[in-house]
Amino acid sequence: CIDENKLEGMAKTAERKVAIAERAHKFLTSACGLPEEDIIFDPLVFPVGVGPEYASTAAETIKAVAEIGKRFPRTRTALGVSNVSFGLPPSGREILNSVFLHHLTRAGLGVAIVNIGKLTRYASLDPREKALAEDLIFAKKADAAAAFAEYFRGVKKTVLTGDKTAAMPPEEALAAKIADGSKEGVEEIVGKLLLKYGPLEIINGPVLKAMGEVGKKFAAGELIVTEVLQSAEVTKKAVAAMEGALKASNAPKRGKLLLATVKGDVHDIGKNLVNIIFESNGFEVVDLGVKTPSETIVAAALKEKPDFIGLSGLLVRSTEQMAVTSRELAAAGVNCPLLVGGAALTSKYTENNIAPVYKGKVFYAQDAMSGINYALGRAAREGKGTEASGQWSVASGRKDMASPASSALISNPYTLYPDDIPVPTDLERHFTGEQALEEIFEYLDESLFDLRFLKLNKSQPKKMIEASRLLADMKKEVLASRLIKARGVYQFFPVNSAGDELVVYDKKGARLASFPFPRRTEGERLCLADFAAPVSAGVKDYAALFAVTCGEGVIDYAKREREAGNYVRSYMAEALALTLAEAFAEVVHQRLRKAWGIAGHDQEKPKLRSVYRGKRYSFGCPSCPDLANQKTLFDLLKPEADAGLRLTEGFMMDPEASVSAIVFHNPKAVYFSV
Repeated sequence: CIDENKLEGMAKTAERKVAIAERAHKFLTSACGLPEEDIIFDPLVFPVGVGPEYASTAAETIKAVAEIGKRFPRTRTALGVSNVSFGLPPSGREILNSVFLHHLTRAGLGVAIVNIGKLTRYASLDPREKALAEDLIFAKKADAAAAFAEYFRGVKKTVLTGDKTAAMPPEEALAAKIADGSKEGVEEIVGKLLLKYGPLEIINGPVLKAMGEVGKKFAAGELIVTEVLQSAEVTKKAVAAMEGALKASNAPKRGKLLLATVKGDVHDIGKNLVNIIFESNGFEVVDLGVKTPSETIVAAALKEKPDFIGLSGLLVRSTEQMAVTSRELAAAGVNCPLLVGGAALTSKYTENNIAPVYKGKVFYAQDAMSGINYALGRAAREGKGTEASGQWSVASGRKDMASPASSALISNPYTLYPDDIPVPTDLERHFTGEQALEEIFEYLDESLFDLRFLKLNKSQPKKMIEASRLLADMKKEVLASRLIKARGVYQFFPVNSAGDELVVYDKKGARLASFPFPRRTEGERLCLADFAAPVSAGVKDYAALFAVTCGEGVIDYAKREREAGNYVRSYMAEALALTLAEAFAEVVHQRLRKAWGIAGHDQEKPKLRSVYRGKRYSFGCPSCPDLANQKTLFDLLKPEADAGLRLTEGFMMDPEASVSAIVFHNPKAVYFSV
């Protein structure tokens, strides 16, 4: 933020930075016609340790970042971070930069220019060093700069350039290694600990303490998924280093977890993450896989006699299956603690529908770390049953399904019918072959990947830089090895709406099938069928169907990497395949718009569904929640033979990294929930 003021020039106070940003925003949007999304403000930062004149400038920059974000939420801010520490001792610069960046991210900084190789995790900084940095950044003390320089100019410099755990007692060193996700020297530290303690004492001591801290930091948003997995890899290495001692002492495993994705559900990325976290912490994991019937889980529970049972699933239908499985486990006399989790599961549903039908304790695990912390705590107490009955984590905030108790008249659907009907180039079935991954990567929504799979958002630029590096490495490997194979099919069909149904015809106009859609019971009372021309109009409309997958080979690869202890690579491969399937759907959707002749206003590489004409809807989504419609789609497209897609008995697609949809061209189409 610099203006033409010759006396002040570069703005030092938050007030002036924001004033300049306001002037620039008005000029760029009004006079130049620049979209707000294309504007990036650099509020500038000065070296904070070079004199009293600049003592408060770091804090002023943090205030400015927050205020600019509040006033212009569609713009972004960027900053060269390391300038704040210019002129200070080299050993202290990385500490100051890390602390400064942490507070900037909390204020909403969008882009950080920084050398990530010289940044330390904020969560693992020494409290005293963190306090010194914050005294300087926020000008809390008059001599903050002098105190900071004196501390880092002395003996601490040599410690910072080496392994910070070198001077620690081995108990603290192991905990620090796990917390930092650093494998180097773990075997030596474990060797020292084994001279003093038995292996179970080590696992229940520093290992338990460290993973508890990792869980707290993950819950607080200070760590992302890949950092948790790095800590898990260190934990597994530490446990492996104790393997000989564990066998010699006939020490049992921490406990046994029986794990399964419930019947009808093919989604296993969440289950695999739980597997990794438990296994790395010394638990024996019996993984029954996906689509596991209740009777299989019951039989395995009776045979394996696990200490815990974990049930996973993605969709609403899966939560209902969890309740069924819980009831059958109880009927068979199984009462070990039950851990349940999944995207559609809530604390309220667990309490009202699962806990009452199960004989033992039920724990709603909002994520893998809350599940392991519960299990570790119970294992450390040696099963004394000191936990309170009814363990519930924080509710996810999802609203319960509204009851369909409305008898209001249906709103006039004629206002939603298309005003014009574009005709596609053909009505043939198209098989993509093995789709070029390079094109799919161009459509990959990296922000969605970060938020959905790493629990990372744009207010964490330092972590976003590391996430981008991990994603780039995985992309390079995928393209080089062709690890992921993308295949899909699509076809246009003549259609008409008939009340709440969409009727599908063949080329000659004979009826092939129909899709029944639910109607919203309030508001505009929308139904997907409203977006197609009605039978009564006397003209044929057109819709498209497609099914694509990026899942072939991924599950086997992820399993091999997981078994080899490469947890980050295993998780990233599965997460990337799921995200690429969404990107592949975008590729196919654009091809459909081109064939329809309605792609004229598309961005060249659209990533957001709101920027083009028409909408696509996947069965299981809020507008059309009935997965049984997948059977009709598969009957029409027949993707089994060439695309390699299959339906489970619960109408879910296998492989998991797959997307199917029905596509409307109607510009009046909107997303809604029934």
